[in-house]
Amino acid sequence: MRVHFSGDFSERILNLSARNSATLWEIEKGGSGAILANISVKDFRKIRTIRAKSGVRVKIIKKIGAPFIIKKYSKRIGFALGIITFFVIINFLSGYVWKIEVSGNERVNETLILNACSELGINEGTKIKNIDTNKAKEQLLIKLNGLAWASFNIEGCRLTVEVSEIKNNTQNESEPSNLLAKVDGVIRHINVKSGNCLVKVGDAVVKDDMLVSGTIELAESGIISKVKSKGEIIAETERIFTVKVPKKQIKTVTSEKQITKRVLSFFSVKIPLYLGETKKPFICKTELKELKLFNEKIPISITKKIFYPTKEVEINLSDDEAKEIAIQKINAALKNGNFKDFSLIKEGLKSTKDEFILTQTFKCEENIVYEEKIEENILQ
Repeated sequence: MRVHFSGDFSERILNLSARNSATLWEIEKGGSGAILANISVKDFRKIRTIRAKSGVRVKIIKKIGAPFIIKKYSKRIGFALGIITFFVIINFLSGYVWKIEVSGNERVNETLILNACSELGINEGTKIKNIDTNKAKEQLLIKLNGLAWASFNIEGCRLTVEVSEIKNNTQNESEPSNLLAKVDGVIRHINVKSGNCLVKVGDAVVKDDMLVSGTIELAESGIISKVKSKGEIIAETERIFTVKVPKKQIKTVTSEKQITKRVLSFFSVKIPLYLGETKKPFICKTELKELKLFNEKIPISITKKIFYPTKEVEINLSDDEAKEIAIQKINAALKNGNFKDFSLIKEGLKSTKDEFILTQTFKCEENIVYEEKIEENILQ
């Protein structure tokens, strides 16, 4: 507590307190010779006799500290029970897994690993003492063929599944093969790493022509060697894209009205905080709020779902709108085509009552090879 000592010789209280083992701290000098200091409740009782001898007046300015807080809330049974219940629940929950994390995976999907753990009986909410980490890692490796190693590490209430994946071995690297042309074109660049190249820059080829042979005859000995052909041959090609866009389109319109629903998740248990179901069709936007305690995530979260009812309406596209849609589709096809380069050389438009037709011709540069295995009966 913070006290105020005043009187003609208020500084005498310091000497008398020291003699009687009463500790004062954060001592300050106030106005008119007064002294301000902090003192414990126990030592405050000691100076009751001291102040009578010293002629010093004592006034409590502020009551601070645990004893006063306990006294303040001692009659509030609900508050005390709430505090006790809180720590009992925290102690109880500390024996369960709150969060499962996966690390070390690249090709094997995290969801696949978590589902496999779930099949082994390991979920958020599983008792920690029931988890046999050595047995679990062995069973996980049996379930998932893509894993070479696994480890289950428990830190507090967090379970980390660390994995190492099997390296992707290329199947039968030595299997002999040829490289053929997948499209007509004119050869512009050649980069053959293995095999007998049968074409040169400037040659015109047609679809399915053999570009690189995996059969090589050694000139001196006449021995025939079979190899796996590797490399790329870049050719200038001509690609034609035609897209038809119906002018009558069905468009989904979202209503301004929205319906909000929340779901409480406690470990793996989901508790809806709403009644009834939302009628389809709708667009749903989901927001997840994970609760934290002492800046650590706890296994309690609230999922907020916002439903926007939708309806379908029929619209008529103009030629410009239809062309824009067609161009977007052609651009997507070019992007997915893995072309080295491309340029538009010709365009054709056709508009009818019911549809818009866009035809675009591109000059492209692309790797035109595809691999064909050399069958054994051909080699014999």
